[in-house]
Amino acid sequence: YDDKSFKSYDQLSLDFFTFLENEGDRVFYYAPGSRSKVSVKKSFNKVAKLTKEYCEEALSATSENSRNLAWKKVFGRPFPNYTTKALSNVNVSEQFIEDQYEMNLYGHVSIECEIRKNNLLEALLSNLLGEGHDISTNRKLRFYVDEINNISHPYKIKWKIKNVGDEAERRGNVRGEILDDEGGSERFETADFSGPHFVECYVIYGNQVVARDRIDVPIHN
Repeated sequence: YDDKSFKSYDQLSLDFFTFLENEGDRVFYYAPGSRSKVSVKKSFNKVAKLTKEYCEEALSATSENSRNLAWKKVFGRPFPNYTTKALSNVNVSEQFIEDQYEMNLYGHVSIECEIRKNNLLEALLSNLLGEGHDISTNRKLRFYVDEINNISHPYKIKWKIKNVGDEAERRGNVRGEILDDEGGSERFETADFSGPHFVECYVIYGNQVVARDRIDVPIHN
């Protein structure tokens, strides 16, 4: 990217975190400038993967508002909002877990989703995504913690349901609040309208987020 302009910084960000995700565990890095060795205390491949997905979300966003909200997750809250009169009536209610808790991601959590039609299990979301398919509307969704490791009790689970896209903005239903678990480490939702939505899960121990996961929820009519 030496010969690229600022216009390429979005793709550069994606490529950077993709590189970190695929690099594997490192014992140390050389500090820029001083070239001194900086030890790596714990692997951050999972965090790099999650940040890469935020970059992908920003690059695929269909509106400036959605794009800027995605970049906030990469670069932090100081990243500017996108505001226009046309969006003044949109219910932008998104919350960020980093504003509520300290981050100390030493544990592991993975989430899954059951897709049901007429109360019959139709598919698991991970299988659907692996086949390159979207969720049809008018489906019931059960998100649940599939695996959790290296975290002591007592901990609590929180969720974030985020609707993305023009249809979500038109309906004034972008959501994005941090929600309590419904008991049983699960969350029930419905597939109401199209969009590249997503769900995040957080494991809270004390006043820290010790594990997090995200699953894309692409819905199509």
